[in-house]
Parts: sequence; structure tokens; C-alpha cells
Amino acid sequence: MNALKMIGKVIVVLGLIALVVLGVMQLQKFATAPREQFLQGQMEARRVLVAGKVPGRIERLFVHEGDIVIKDSIVAVISSPEIEAKKIQAQGALGAARAQASKARNGARSEDITALKAMADRAQDAATLAKNTYRRPQRRQGRRERARDAGPRCNGRSGRLPRRNQDS
Repeated sequence: MNALKMIGKVIVVLGLIALVVLGVMQLQKFATAPREQFLQGQMEARRVLVAGKVPGRIERLFVHEGDIVIKDSIVAVISSPEIEAKKIQAQGALGAARAQASKARNGARSEDITALKAMADRAQDAATLAKNTYRRPQRRQGRRERARDAGPRCNGRSGRLPRRNQDS
């Protein structure tokens, strides 16, 4: 039993030594890690390219040569007539949609109902005219066929039958 207790104590001591060694290694790794450095100086550039997410022209510039620029600070304001036009168009569409929603909630006005009835009457008249226009040639064709089937008739002017074609 003494031997088992001794082996247990050795394992505990070895475990503690391993933990201390790992802790020292981590501390050394943290201590030697590179830190963020701040440098002071001046930089020269002949040309700087700045790209925005929207096209436009610089309306206002907030920084000048030599100014310190902080991350996420506003450097310039861009004016874009295209974006403004799209915004106005979207606001107009929103207004129209709200008007339609109001009309749907409140019901149609009497003027709208009268205009729609007049439009329906015009459509009905147009359909009747189209139907009559379509049937007119068919009626004429039917009259011609009935006249042909009835045989020769007097032309009414001279009281004589019309001449028949010699070929038929």
C-alpha cells in the first residue's frame, strides 16, 4: 500500500510540474508577442485614390493637408443627383401606395364609380361594334349563297333575265 501511495504522490507532483512548465511557456509567448506600434512622421503621396460606394461629386471636404484622420471619421460629403432622383421617385411611389391603401380602406368615391361605369359602357359599345363588323361579311356571303341557290332572277330594269355565261 505504501508503494501505491508513493506512486500517487509522484504522479501529482509530475502533474504540478507540467502545469508550471506550461504556464511559464504561455507567459513567455504572451510577453514576446509583438505589440501595436504608433509611429510619428509624415508621408508623401503624389496621388491618392478614394473610391465611394455611390457615384457623385465631393460637396464638402472636412480634412486638409496635415490633419490627423481617425478610423471611421467622415472625410467628405458626396453629392449625387442620381441618388436624390431615386429617393424622390421612391417617395412618390410610397405616396401613391398610401393613396391606394386609403382608397382600399375607405372605398371608392362616387366620381370613380361613375368613371368606371362610363368606361364599362364604352367597352360594351366597342364590343357590339366589333361583333357587328365581324358578322357583316358573313351576312353578305349568306345572301349571295341564297341568291345563287334560288336561281336566276329578273334584274328589274328591263324585265329580262340576265345573260348566262356561255362557258358554264
